[in-house]
Amino acid sequence: MNCAESFPTDLVVPFHGDLVSRIELWDQPTYYLGNTFTGAYDAAFYHRVEYFLEDWYYLLPDHWRNPMRINVLGVHVDKANSWHMYGRAIDFASISMLDSNGGNRFTAFECAVDTWGTKRDFNIDRRRYWAAVAAINYRSADVLHYLYNAEHRNHVHMDNGRSGTATTTTFNSGSPVLVKTVQACLTYIWASPSRSTASGGRRPTAGCAPT
Repeated sequence: MNCAESFPTDLVVPFHGDLVSRIELWDQPTYYLGNTFTGAYDAAFYHRVEYFLEDWYYLLPDHWRNPMRINVLGVHVDKANSWHMYGRAIDFASISMLDSNGGNRFTAFECAVDTWGTKRDFNIDRRRYWAAVAAINYRSADVLHYLYNAEHRNHVHMDNGRSGTATTTTFNSGSPVLVKTVQACLTYIWASPSRSTASGGRRPTAGCAPT
């Protein structure tokens, strides 16, 4: 749960104020290691995560349906030097959805990169991963993944430590992890270093529409 890129080392405030306890995000249930999970969130951050889920859902193919199963590795943890201690961070492990074409549940966002290719084509897992990361980055300036460090090979970290109360974010060339994100999206989603937008899914928009 290291979010060093966005966490200011000179920040000295109480761990957190009032947090809200939730067993769902955007009305989709949350789980930890297969068990129902109750997360403690900063209220503004909780809504930020919901904004991401709504954005992402409306970019997905029409036959990818709710209910989602959102598997997380942590939200609030009283751990120094991390936005988790303020309830302003979440670690995604995976998100599964229903395929309305056959009724089967499948993994739409797999964060454990070492499992890619074990259930479907490796490139499909990787493309879906980076599409979701791009959607998270639209709502959060700091999204940490396996290109950030090896600790994030089994989860994707989202926090609003840098973006604060802003509802959307902008590109920051001074963020090494964000530069890597853009490069990975260009390479693994569009297979083109010169193409920066694509549209598809339920709502035509500039963004990522995995297949």
